[in-house]
Amino acid sequence: MSKTTLWIIIGILAAISLCQSRPIYAQNRSTQSVTQDPWQEQDQWMAEVRKHLFQQDPVPLKQFDDLFNDRYFGYRFDPFAQIEQFQKRMRSMLGPDEQSLFSRSYGNWFNNRMNVANISPEVKTTEKEVILSFKIPGLDGESMNININKDRIRIAYEAKTITDKRDEKGGSYFKRESSQHFEKIMPIPEGADAKDNRIVHEGDTVKIIFKRIRDQANKA
Repeated sequence: MSKTTLWIIIGILAAISLCQSRPIYAQNRSTQSVTQDPWQEQDQWMAEVRKHLFQQDPVPLKQFDDLFNDRYFGYRFDPFAQIEQFQKRMRSMLGPDEQSLFSRSYGNWFNNRMNVANISPEVKTTEKEVILSFKIPGLDGESMNININKDRIRIAYEAKTITDKRDEKGGSYFKRESSQHFEKIMPIPEGADAKDNRIVHEGDTVKIIFKRIRDQANKA
């Protein structure tokens, strides 16, 4: 085979490869532009939510979970602060009758996912570490699942409660045990390296021990 023929074949193959790659690149750009438009996503989400409100049904927790997912936390500068502004923007899109039901639904979701007062989180900073500790009364350690990325901490767990009950005849008391599922979302503590962490579980106490970011340690 001559050199001229060889270069002709190489040119044809390169042209075919270039033509095939263009649609893929265009598709990736289109997909990226859609997923990075938070306002459009919220508007689409609200259209689905209004179907529940129209039926006078509370908005399910899962509906809020679908919006405040990892993509939400990933493309915002301060996602936790913006969650607090979310309700005001959504309420402005609703009528008076819808606003009340939406506010109750949002409040229920916020209390279940974002309110961490019942696990008493505490942050302690040492020279080399940032330690986030919290207590979960009745924690079933085997059920605990902690997922950490650069934007947030997500904790899922089962907690047991024991209550005293009197039998139907009004006689002696007996103990009744029940279990409930919880999910909580928390920000990464300031100065913590989200990629470098370990988890310590001792009874009802859980500690997430992060390596302290070097720049933060140097400022101290």
